[in-house]
Amino acid sequence: MQIKIYNHCPEDAMWVRITVFVDEQGFRDEFDEIDNIATHLLMLDDSDHPIATCRVFRKDNTDTYIIGRLAVVKEHRGKGLGAFMLREAENYVASVGGRYLTLHSQCRAQNFYAKCGFMAHGEIEYEENCPHIWMTKQVTTVHNMRLNNQPFDLIERGEKTIELRLYDEKRRLIKVGDTIRFTHTDDTSRTLERQVIALHTFPSFEDLYNTLPLERCGYTPENISAAHPSDMEAYYSHDEQEKYGVVGIEIGKIMKIDRIIATQNEIMISFDCKAISNISAYAYIPLVCGDAEQKHIGRLLAKSSLVRDGNIIFPRFADGYDLLICRFEVRAGANTIDGVRYVTDFSEDFSQNNSPAPEVKKPVGTWVTAEEYDYDYLEFGCMMTEINSAWIQKLSPADGDIVHIYNGKKYYFDRKCMDMYDNLMIPCIKRNIPCLIRLINRPSYRLRGSDDALMRVILHPAYEQTDFSEQMSAFNIRTEEGLDMYCAFVDFICARYTDRSSPLCCAHVLDIGNEINTPDTWHNCGPMACKDYMEEYTAQLRIAHLIAKKYYAHSRVNISLDHHFNMRLKPDALRYHSARECLAYLSKYCHRDGDFDWGIAAHPYPENLSVCDFYNDTTAIFSFDTPRITMKNMEMWQHIVELDEFKFRGKARKVVFDEQGFHTTTEDPETENKGAYAFVLAYLKMRKSPNLDWFLINRYADMPLDDEASLHLGLRYEQGYADDDHLFVIPGDYKKICFAIRDMETDNEQKWKDEARKYIGAELFDSLISPPIPEKNSYFADIINN
Repeated sequence: MQIKIYNHCPEDAMWVRITVFVDEQGFRDEFDEIDNIATHLLMLDDSDHPIATCRVFRKDNTDTYIIGRLAVVKEHRGKGLGAFMLREAENYVASVGGRYLTLHSQCRAQNFYAKCGFMAHGEIEYEENCPHIWMTKQVTTVHNMRLNNQPFDLIERGEKTIELRLYDEKRRLIKVGDTIRFTHTDDTSRTLERQVIALHTFPSFEDLYNTLPLERCGYTPENISAAHPSDMEAYYSHDEQEKYGVVGIEIGKIMKIDRIIATQNEIMISFDCKAISNISAYAYIPLVCGDAEQKHIGRLLAKSSLVRDGNIIFPRFADGYDLLICRFEVRAGANTIDGVRYVTDFSEDFSQNNSPAPEVKKPVGTWVTAEEYDYDYLEFGCMMTEINSAWIQKLSPADGDIVHIYNGKKYYFDRKCMDMYDNLMIPCIKRNIPCLIRLINRPSYRLRGSDDALMRVILHPAYEQTDFSEQMSAFNIRTEEGLDMYCAFVDFICARYTDRSSPLCCAHVLDIGNEINTPDTWHNCGPMACKDYMEEYTAQLRIAHLIAKKYYAHSRVNISLDHHFNMRLKPDALRYHSARECLAYLSKYCHRDGDFDWGIAAHPYPENLSVCDFYNDTTAIFSFDTPRITMKNMEMWQHIVELDEFKFRGKARKVVFDEQGFHTTTEDPETENKGAYAFVLAYLKMRKSPNLDWFLINRYADMPLDDEASLHLGLRYEQGYADDDHLFVIPGDYKKICFAIRDMETDNEQKWKDEARKYIGAELFDSLISPPIPEKNSYFADIINN
């Protein structure tokens, strides 16, 4: 790939513009007289085929340059080439002394340009009936200076923060916010980059020495007493000083937002160095759209220039809206400051409850969906249930429905549905058993009549099942109304079930969605490349995390993934993704916008769900390149969260196995032995990995044959449904696996271990209890850092 620069519009650039703007987008007035005076940039691929172009021209006689006609041919989009062309244009403008770069953006591309540092201003205008808006960016200029050993070392240690120079034509190009790259005179491999904080100009060095603190200008305690303006005459004569004047360039580390802190009443944006002047911050509603053709920015909620103790301060609420979930931008002049974009930290008194996280008596449990759990005498250590947004939310209330206030607005939740969910929680509360809750968006209507208006708000706008089938939808955070409903849903569930002061509290862990690497079925939002899909999902996960922290300091959210780690369920890369790719992009966006405490909810099913002997899986190997992670190689999850790329503030993240099963049928009695002994092996393996938290079985009781595609993954057989609505299953006989679960962590555990080792085979059993350590590779780091 190469960039060529022309002082006329070459034919290849014309072809790109005709292909994109005329043939694809329908514009007619593509070429004008500006093409004759503009500078044209053309990108060619390795075969010298044109793939992108833009033009740049000076605005009148100002220091502003206008970039336009930026186009990338369709086959090469999604590779970052548009942003690359913008950087090349910015470099060109900097090279000719330009200070500002402005453009007339199509409104649908506004978010793309905003991410590249452009700020919108003015009113929307129309070009050939297409809405456009002006956007501007201050050109980031890097100035090069050479330094001898002593001043270089002083700047590197932070002891010298003002560089003294003649204010000649070269130095007059320096502006506040620019970057200076210092190079060591004797060792050019040593460089430092510092940001210009302020410029102090004087007629002479005598005036400068009488005004500025000399200990910050490079003088040390040993020589400051002898400091004199004549020291600078070795570099600049009196005549030069009289002609140009002199300047003290105040410098600091490159400014970056390192934390955004939420308190009960404020949001504080904190920097890793001294803030420069002319700084302001903006809080936006965090709408995210993964579709490159529809990206947009959420509404601006608040602006602040209030600086206190080096932090920019926002009130926590703006017109009743909680800024906790907002995306923040900080600008110095027209420059966007790099760093985190969302709240990353919380004050000690932020959460309503800070009590210790609940203890798990035994890290094994089951998934309950109805009152069936009260039949059991086993004391499981943890439980899981699933709460469906589409079931419980309503646009308008009926008698008896629950009203919840979020951001000053009323939201309504179906009383009948919530009574059912409360009944699921009560047995856990009675027995002091922690519960994991999975939040989903499945538009089925078993509990009440359909509400098409509600579905149009809460389902993802690209959800493909217009008949509102059992297929799950991604949550809608592309529209403000959809985002509000999602936030209200999460807020309601957290207030009810995770706040330790709530009488119904039994949970502190939330899964957001189900098996999201298979979105076609379990998190549907239409076809989308993984990097775009995960940008949208990361926002959903982050918002849930921020809301959960309001109620309980030790709450945690999980990304839900199936066992397809380096492979897809189906080949379609726009509808199915690998878990590895999803994790890489999740971590990439956390590194970019601010990390938070998420965990992993993995489903290490056998490669064939209809068998129990996972220990014979052939696609589960002890390598980061493994196609699947099943119970056979479950330790891979421990190795993954121990990678530096995934650690959260130096600590490995937690993993829960919140769904797997052992298919057992009465037609083949031997499957009872296979299921019980396979569980024993899996449990022993899980317990040896410190960051593998909970081990939850798919179901407490089997679903009837006609409902579960012949899979029997429960701990008990079933006797049928308890009601006509097919909501509650009547548990039947216990399977052998129940007694294995009961005896783990007791004196009977060794008996089960011995029997499982003999049944599976001593050599295979022992090899899987102590598996090999995989060799690391750079897959995750390559995606995160590029």
